Amino acid sequence: MQDIDGIIAKAQSGDLDAYNQIVLGFQDMAVAYGYSVTGDFHLAEDAAQEAFIEALSCLQTLREAKAFPGWLRRIVFKHCDRATRNKQVPLVSLSAASEEINPADGPDRTIEKRELAWQVRKAIANLSPPEREATLLFYGGEYSQKQIAEFIEVPVSTVKKRLYTARGKIKEMMIQTMQENFDQIRPSINSEFAERVKTFTAQFSQMIDSGQSIVQSLAALSQKEPSAEWSQVIAQVQRDITGDGREGATLSEAMAKHPAFFSQNYIEVIRQGEIEGNLAVLLQRSSIHQNL
Repeated sequence: MQDIDGIIAKAQSGDLDAYNQIVLGFQDMAVAYGYSVTGDFHLAEDAAQEAFIEALSCLQTLREAKAFPGWLRRIVFKHCDRATRNKQVPLVSLSAASEEINPADGPDRTIEKRELAWQVRKAIANLSPPEREATLLFYGGEYSQKQIAEFIEVPVSTVKKRLYTARGKIKEMMIQTMQENFDQIRPSINSEFAERVKTFTAQFSQMIDSGQSIVQSLAALSQKEPSAEWSQVIAQVQRDITGDGREGATLSEAMAKHPAFFSQNYIEVIRQGEIEGNLAVLLQRSSIHQNL
C-alpha cells in the first residue's frame, strides 16, 4: 500500500475513507493468513473481520504506521486462536468455499476437479506452518514478497526460502488450482468484506450523532451483526453497569474491561463526560467518534 503513513494518520483522525482503504489493502492478506492458521476459510474470514473492527478501535495505540502490517497480523492471529481454541479444524474448506457445480462440466470433469482439490488440500496441510503461511499469503492475494515479509515480520530472504521449499513439495498443477480457488473467493473480488466493516463504523458514528448512547448504539448494531463476540461484550457491559443487584460500574469502567473493542482514547472521553456531567453532550460531538 502506497503512503501507508498518510493513510494511517487519516484513519487515526477518524477518516472513514482512509480506514476503508486499509481494509481494501489488507483484506486478502488477512483472510489468507487466517486460513493458514485455522484451516477453514469461513473461520478465517470471520476472524479477519473481527480483527479489522478491533484494529479500528485500537488504532490510536499504533505509534508507527510502518508497523501496521505486523500489528494487524497479531490481531488476526488472536481472533483465529479464539475461534479454533480446543477445536480440531482440518484444512478442508478452501476449495469447498469456492466450489460451484458447473452445468457445462460432465461427471468425469467434476470428479477430476474434486480429486485435484483434495490433493491440493492434502499438500497444503503437509507443509510446515511457516511454509503454509508464506504460500497462502503469496497465492491468496496479489502481494509482493516484500509486503508479505512486512506482514509476517521476517526478512524477504526468509519468505523466498519458504516459498522455494513449498514449491518443491507442491506440484505446479496444484499451485495453479490453489490460486484459482483463491481467485474465486478472496474478499477483494467483491466489496462485501470491506463494506461490512465500513457499514458498521458509519452506522455507529451516525447513532452517536443522533443522540443515542454508546451502549444503545452498539446493542442495536450487535443485533445486526452475525458475530456472537460483539453481542457478548455488549451484554457484559450492560450487566456491569446495572450491577445485577450490586453497585454498578460506570460506563467508562465497564468499557475499560474490553480494550479490544473500546480504545483508551474513547474511554477517556467517556470518563470526562461522566466527571463533568455532560456525557450526553460529548457523545453527540463529532470529535468523539472521530477518535475511536
